[in-house]
Amino acid sequence: MNATRQRAAAFLAFIALLAAGCQRGDAPSAAGPSAENSTSSSTSTSAAPKNLVTPQTAGHPVLEVKLGEPVIFQKDGIMLTFTPKSLTKLDGTPADLDESFDRSEDCGVWWQLTEVITVDAQPNATWKLWSTSFSGFNVFQKGEHGNKYSPMPVGSSPAGGPSHPNDVQAITLAEADQQKNPSAPFHRVIEAKDYAGACTDIRSRQPSGLDPLGVDLSLDGIRDGETSTKIARWLL
Repeated sequence: MNATRQRAAAFLAFIALLAAGCQRGDAPSAAGPSAENSTSSSTSTSAAPKNLVTPQTAGHPVLEVKLGEPVIFQKDGIMLTFTPKSLTKLDGTPADLDESFDRSEDCGVWWQLTEVITVDAQPNATWKLWSTSFSGFNVFQKGEHGNKYSPMPVGSSPAGGPSHPNDVQAITLAEADQQKNPSAPFHRVIEAKDYAGACTDIRSRQPSGLDPLGVDLSLDGIRDGETSTKIARWLL
C-alpha cells in the first residue's frame, strides 16, 4: 500500500470515529499540541503575499521553494498556508505509526517531516469541503528510470485521534469548527508530523540508501474535474 492510500485509509477510520462521537453528543475538539485557535482572521486584502498559489496558477508551473518557506493556496475566501519545516533521519522505526500502516513494508529506515499548516477563512467563504483536498505531504528521493524525482514508496502519518489529531485529522477538525460559525472569521495553526521510509520498494524491506531530496504537495479538487494537482515542491 502506498503512502497516499495508507493516509486515505487512516482518514476514513478517523471520520468514522468522529461521526460516532458526534452521535453521542460529543463535540469534536482540536485541543492539544497540534492545533491553536484564534478568534480573528489573518486573511489579508492587501498586496498578494509571496509564494501565493491560486486555482488559476497551480501547476503552471509547480512552485519550487526551499524547505522551510511557506506556500499559500487561496480559493474562494479560504487561505491555507503550508510550511514543511524539517526532514530528520530517525533511529529506527517510529513507535507511533498509524495502525493502518502495513508493517510488512517496514525497511527500518525512516525520516520525520515536521510541518505547520495555517488555516484562515474569511466570513462567508464559499469554498466548501476544503479540508478534503489535503491528504498529506509526499517526501521524494532521487528518481529512477529517467525520472528526476521519485516519491518514497513507504509513508505513514502518526497515530492520532480527536484529542491528538495528525495533520489530515486536524485539518478536518478545523473545517468542522469553521463551519460552526461560517459568517465569522476563522484562524487556526496546526503543527504536525509525517513519516517517510527510505526503501527500495514496498515489499523488499531493503533500505534504498537514498536520502530525501525534498517534499511535494498536491491538492484535490482545486479545479473542476481535476484531482491531485501539484502546487508546490520544497527542495533541501
